[in-house]
Amino acid sequence: MHSTTYRASTAADTGHGPRTRRGAGRRLRRVSTAIALLVLAFAGSGCVSDQRLALDLVNLSRGANGRHLLAEHPVATAKAQDWAAYLAARGSLAHQDLRVVLGASGARAAGENVGYAGSVEDVHRALWNSAPHRANILGDYSHVGTGVSRSGSRVYTVQVFLRF
Repeated sequence: MHSTTYRASTAADTGHGPRTRRGAGRRLRRVSTAIALLVLAFAGSGCVSDQRLALDLVNLSRGANGRHLLAEHPVATAKAQDWAAYLAARGSLAHQDLRVVLGASGARAAGENVGYAGSVEDVHRALWNSAPHRANILGDYSHVGTGVSRSGSRVYTVQVFLRF
């Protein structure tokens, strides 16, 4: 799993980071339970794509931790999906140049999480359980795009976060 953040300016980030460790175990259990319920709700319906599930899991995690939900951004979604397909074809993890994402979207700051596992849910769980990735998920962003691509038994997921 990899996490990266890129800011368009050199100014220090004054955004809100994740909450303190106090109560973190309780929040983690709440989020894990909510993720399990969401997966069960959508598993049999066949009405949600992997990409939409990845987006919903990000917002579910944010909402369970008192953060505002992120709006889907078409540029972030396109960049995330293209990058997920590239990673799946390559068979390994790497970050894309977020300056390209910033230029294409007009955002002031961008962050990215990339990972692979056996399912979208497993990737999200692994990202959530990693402090740097969780910081991106809970970060001071306004928009997100997700991408998912499969290669054999691996599901590659990319989360691109934007702040305007």
